[in-house]
Amino acid sequence: RVLAVPLEIGTRLSGFLAIGTARSADSLDPLLVQLLFTVGHAITSAQDALEARHRLNESRVMLERTESITHTGSWQWDQASNSVIWSAELFRIFKLDPAGSAPSLAEHDRLYDPESLRLLKTAVAACLANGTPYVLRLRARRTDGVTLICKACGYPRFDHEQRITGLYGSLQDITELAIAEDELKKSQYIVSSTPDGIALLDENYHYLIVNQTYERYSGLTKEAFIGRSIAEYLGQAAFEQQVKPRFDRCLQGETIRFGAWFDFPPLGTRLVAGPYFPDRAETNRVCGVVANSRDITE
Repeated sequence: RVLAVPLEIGTRLSGFLAIGTARSADSLDPLLVQLLFTVGHAITSAQDALEARHRLNESRVMLERTESITHTGSWQWDQASNSVIWSAELFRIFKLDPAGSAPSLAEHDRLYDPESLRLLKTAVAACLANGTPYVLRLRARRTDGVTLICKACGYPRFDHEQRITGLYGSLQDITELAIAEDELKKSQYIVSSTPDGIALLDENYHYLIVNQTYERYSGLTKEAFIGRSIAEYLGQAAFEQQVKPRFDRCLQGETIRFGAWFDFPPLGTRLVAGPYFPDRAETNRVCGVVANSRDITE
């Protein structure tokens, strides 16, 4: 005969704890039976704890991996003990040793430039006083002297009586994104400042983007242009005769140079010249046309 106790983790059966005996179940010592159930319970409790620890470790690894990929570090500060905890990624962002201690709030003057430090202190004071979360763009200084552009977020921590006991938040290194945004703004300024009308159109002859010169030519806003077809803008006849044949050749991958007369409501009839360039997707497939138009009437 075998006396067995099921071993369960949550609702999942993981095995059995069993003993063999020549006696019937009714004749077994109750203390032995109780001991068997006690041991079985201890085993399942230990298995539950191991699985919980495994899941916790997996979650920690996933969090650290996510922080590393997004260049985002997290932190928390306890007001009563004035203690600060940083995640490993936050140490890496500032080129500090993760085995060391996190800098205290009083030591943040060496981590940020003066203006950013002033903004941060003001936001922290408001968060502590009123529970107001903050999101700031700051200039931070790494220990090797490199300046970073960072997105800083902070939130209040509350106890069970809704009293603020500290803060927690994140810091993301967005330097590359900030540089890209700055370059984009410069490019947009150059495109908007040129006397040429520049437009991006899709393969169905609809406007996707236009610059300010196009607005002056047409008397329309950029918003009114988006989604409008060439035929709606220039008229069906001008589109069929002047634009479409060149546009279709451009969609085949050819760069087209042209000169033609067009009627623009604010300006009247003007002689316009310029190239059409194929707009290519990452797969090198032509997905639209970049049209550059210059008024050469005068």
